[in-house]
Parts: sequence; C-alpha cells; structure tokens
Amino acid sequence: MRRPGMRVCVIEVPYDFGAKQLRMAKGPAAYLRAGLLQRIGALGYNVRLEQVRLAVSRLNEIQASFATARALAACVRQAARRREFPLILAGNCITSVGALGGLEGSAHGLVWFDAHGDFNDPETTETGFLDGMALSIATGRCWRTLAASIPGFRPLSGSSVLLLGPRSIDVGEQTALAASQATVVPWSELRQGGPGATMTRTIRAFGRRVRDVYLHVDMDVLDPRKAPSNEFAPSGGFSVANLVKGVTIVCNHLSVRAATLSAYSPDCDPKRRTARAGLAVIHAILATRAQRHLRLRPAHDEPAESPSVRVCKASLWEHLPTRNP
Repeated sequence: MRRPGMRVCVIEVPYDFGAKQLRMAKGPAAYLRAGLLQRIGALGYNVRLEQVRLAVSRLNEIQASFATARALAACVRQAARRREFPLILAGNCITSVGALGGLEGSAHGLVWFDAHGDFNDPETTETGFLDGMALSIATGRCWRTLAASIPGFRPLSGSSVLLLGPRSIDVGEQTALAASQATVVPWSELRQGGPGATMTRTIRAFGRRVRDVYLHVDMDVLDPRKAPSNEFAPSGGFSVANLVKGVTIVCNHLSVRAATLSAYSPDCDPKRRTARAGLAVIHAILATRAQRHLRLRPAHDEPAESPSVRVCKASLWEHLPTRNP
C-alpha cells in the first residue's frame, strides 16, 4: 500500500544561470550517477525523477534564471499535488523562488543553510552576482516583477526566514537582514555555542512562529577543507556531521514541505567528498521524514516500486563508486 509520506519526486535542475551541465549545473547529475534514486528507494520510498528543461535557448542570465524558476515551479506543483515530497537538485540558489511558487503558499517559512547572506539587491551588490540576491527575491525585496511571473509565488516575510551558518555577509546585506527581522545565526555563533545545541534552541524557537517550511541547503555551507563545494566557498563552515545533525533537527521539529540541495560543482571536488556529503544530507532529510510518517510500520507493508526506478536494498551509506562524475 502506498502512503503519502513515502513518495519522493527528485527534480533535477541541470542549469547554472541557463548554462546546461556547466560548473554547478553538473552537481545534480553527479548525485544521480552515484545511485541516488536507488538509495532513496532503499529507505522505503517510491521515487520518481523529473528534469527541468528550458524550452528557449540563448537567454541572458536574468531571463534564464527566472525561466528556470518557472519551469521548476510547475514540477514542484505537480509533485505536491501527487502527494510526493519534492527533493530538488539545483545548480543555483535562485531556483528557490520556483520551489516556493510550486508549493503555492503551503510553506509559510524558509530555513536556509548557506555560507553567504544571499540578501543583496541590485543597489547593494558589489559583484552583480544574481545568486547573491536569491533570499532577497524570496522575501520580495527585489526583482518583484519577474518574481511575480512565477505562478504561485508569494514572497515570504523576513520574520519567517531562518538563515543558518553564514560566514560571508556584505555590509549592505547586514543592514538589510537586520531590518527584515530574519533570524540569522552566523557560523561564528554556531561554532562557539556548539552547532547541535545552538541549532536545537534556535529551531525550536523558530517553530513557535512557523511550522511548515521549505528547506534550502547551499552546499558551500560546508567547510571547503573537508567538503569543497564550489569556487565561491569561503573558509570555515560546517563539518559534514554537523550539517547532517542540523538538517535532522530541522526535520524533527518542523514540517518540511520540500527541500533543495544547490551549488555543488563536481569540478571542485575531485575526491567526491561533497558528493558523499550531499547523499548523507539527503539521507538525513528522508530518513527523518520516514520516521515521522511511519512510526509503527507493519512488517508486511512493503513499498511498491516506482516504474521509473528499480528499488534496490543497498544502504545510502554504502561506499560510492570511485570514478569521477
């Protein structure tokens, strides 16, 4: 018998600002080549794969980013209506506005793991990097006309945002974040107070304001010495174990409606440490959800196989293939 809490739609977004399979756009395929679908099936889920595809070529960075978000919104909406959990593998953080659009307001809050603030706007940015404005767009601070073109998108209030682990925030972002009433727990505070204890206190307090959330994990929240994610990752950051602990705490205390892993470039990860870290994060999200939904699962209630993937019984922690993605 299929159960609503045991269905996952993995949504591959193989674009880096419209460029397919380039830089961070290679990340989603790297997880899939590592056997992600079969590993999710081994947790007892029925799993289906969708891929976002851009119908128009030769778009500029801004056009491509919002076109990608619109296409992602359609995939997330379909998954949510099928009562599947949307698990998004994305090149860029700006895809988050598409995920929120697809959830059509069912996520009232946002938990955002990132090394950066992502709270710049066209007036404060010093680099013009569009992904550095992703959280600003999600909260309606900039690019409002284009964001409104994403069906179902409604900006979240700053007070419904929890930003965990930033260690590189511009001066303009600091001012804007303070004015937004977002909850920001920088990496320096997490490190001093102990990541597990500090996050538990913070997430419990956040949960008193909002329960249904969208979870976004930029892989550069990890310490690049231990798990190099992309060329933009500053020094310091979470260990893999502490990031896994953090997402587990989020999933234990809040109702996560969809989750994204973004900004992983396999070219920066020759030893595939970050690929393994990403699989461990996904395992934590889905295993915790399975525990919440199936506290007393009958022994005879075997998961039905999805026609789109062969379910194997390998563990998610099984050693990954040694060849490069």
